[in-house]
Amino acid sequence: WLGADLFFAGQEVSLFVRPRQRESLEANGIVLSDGRVARPKCFCEPAELSDHHFDLIILTVKTFQVAGAVKQLVESKVDFDYVVTLQNGLDTEQLLVEGLGPDKVVVGTTTRPVAWEEDGRLSPSQRGGVGLSPFTGADLPAKVSAPFEAAGIPVLKCRDYRSLKWSKLILNMVCNASCAILDRTPDQVIVVSEVFRLEHKAVSEALAVVKRLGVTLRNLPDYPVGRFSRAADRLPWWLLKPILVPKIVSGRAGKPPSFLLDLRAGRGDCEVRWLNGAIVEHAQKLGLRAPVNRALCDILSEIVTGCLDWEQFRDRPSALVTEVRRRLSLPS
Repeated sequence: WLGADLFFAGQEVSLFVRPRQRESLEANGIVLSDGRVARPKCFCEPAELSDHHFDLIILTVKTFQVAGAVKQLVESKVDFDYVVTLQNGLDTEQLLVEGLGPDKVVVGTTTRPVAWEEDGRLSPSQRGGVGLSPFTGADLPAKVSAPFEAAGIPVLKCRDYRSLKWSKLILNMVCNASCAILDRTPDQVIVVSEVFRLEHKAVSEALAVVKRLGVTLRNLPDYPVGRFSRAADRLPWWLLKPILVPKIVSGRAGKPPSFLLDLRAGRGDCEVRWLNGAIVEHAQKLGLRAPVNRALCDILSEIVTGCLDWEQFRDRPSALVTEVRRRLSLPS
């Protein structure tokens, strides 16, 4: 969707894709639900990039693919000014800094929902936008924000990239791991009181880490993360539930979150280590504990790798709650 939006805004856009994706894109383009077709240039070999200069490289791969993408960028010797990383979760920006240098890295996040229609057309929402923050804490260069703004995409500019990343993590983590484990959508999961309590506890663990780090959570484009986090921090689960459930049901409807999509697609990997797992790691470094996040991360990771039978939990909220409680009772 981002490549299409930038293309229709008059930007010169190139996509780096797999060979079979290149064939499809060159034949059909990126087809939007309103009938428009974007036809950006496509590359699929790192060597093809060496003769080109790019103002921006926008990295949109999954978190578990970042290391490989950085390796390809380094080996290609591509000439570019900045790389914008739009991954969910925490700490992938460090891989880009190590491989490409801190001055070239702009940490970003996007809150624009995108859906695939049944006929394969792409249907990006008009809600949401992007947040951008130079890794070094410097002012955001105009050449980074201008293409997004020209495409009509709201841009939140931020000096502290940690604020962006943690704010998006809080947004992403709600109902993500539990939906994947249960093979249910958010509107089906969040109404189950015992699962809601797990979600509330997991978010509370994350907020404790945020406080200890001294990070300020931000409202992201069209998503009041700051307001939600304050409510989650101050209200008991039983008081928060009637406030939050209608918002999640109306906002996410029956759309599967990212972990569930990856699990259903049989990707063989999952971003949970960079979300719930990262909360656990940061908590440990700060002398805190995040047992619910650890349990959710471990259970989902074991399902992904085949160590746990997914059928044991699919459509069985009580099985998830029982397993989390069992793991919480084990020695750390």
